[in-house]
Amino acid sequence: DIAPKGLASHTSSDGVSTYKDRIERHATWGGAIYEAILYGHQKPRARDVVLAWVIDDGFQSRTHRKNIFNPTHREVAVIAGPHSTAEFCYIAIFAS
Repeated sequence: DIAPKGLASHTSSDGVSTYKDRIERHATWGGAIYEAILYGHQKPRARDVVLAWVIDDGFQSRTHRKNIFNPTHREVAVIAGPHSTAEFCYIAIFAS
């Protein structure tokens, strides 16, 4: 929904759904869940994507960093691919 339509948000194209709502359309989970997204105009190496989330520059609350290192998050799914307006898009879903 995000990459093909050129979205740069955690909100789906219907304008209402949060990332949790999008995930629950396709999967079930229990406990905490979190989504990290990285967009860019140069395709980075996987290491650079993880570093960007860990450094979390530009986000005062450091939400990406806190969730990556959250010890209750035991599962992760990552997808990478082209983005219609930002060359690439990486999305990680962390769940406990």
